[in-house]
Amino acid sequence: MSRLWYWPVVLGALGLAGAASAPGRPLLGQALFRPVQTVEGPVPMPVGVEGAAFCRTYRCVGSQSQGTTTTGTLGWYVAPLSARAEQVLRDSGAGRFVPEATVMYEKNIVTFADLMFDTTVRAALPAATLNLLGHFTRLVLGAPISGQKLSACYRTLKAEARCTVGTGRIQLAGGATRTFHAAFRTVDDGAGYSRVNYAIELDD
Repeated sequence: MSRLWYWPVVLGALGLAGAASAPGRPLLGQALFRPVQTVEGPVPMPVGVEGAAFCRTYRCVGSQSQGTTTTGTLGWYVAPLSARAEQVLRDSGAGRFVPEATVMYEKNIVTFADLMFDTTVRAALPAATLNLLGHFTRLVLGAPISGQKLSACYRTLKAEARCTVGTGRIQLAGGATRTFHAAFRTVDDGAGYSRVNYAIELDD
């Protein structure tokens, strides 16, 4: 099984072409909500995602939430910057597929991040999808995984329902370290509804 280095990481060991020269701040293991000053005073906002470079590269539309600012799940539709938020919501409401990022958090610490990025496994990863997966990995881990690893693992989904891209260790907000793994999986409910997901999560 291939392994990823934990953050902080040497990007040359994992990097996609054009990667930055230094790792960013990871989302996994860190706080999702932080206080944002408003006219009504400080309000907890999910700046762990919405304030990240990912939501400046793509339009993060939503969000759909369950739970509180302490524990729960939160999701965003992920669209090109040129897309209008109202149209993205209409497309989703009409049953058209829109990529969706979801995070799960406990005690305001992100433990799981998932990107639902397609409805079927294709012969090869389209370039735009590979870029999306690369940016999502940077959001979650603060550093990329090589495009070769992502593409090779993705190809096995033609025969398998799951493929582990890699594992590693990451430092949590409190200073402890935890093991994480990144994996592709396909979901099919047997009624023609299928999704292809890419998840990065802390191990129990």
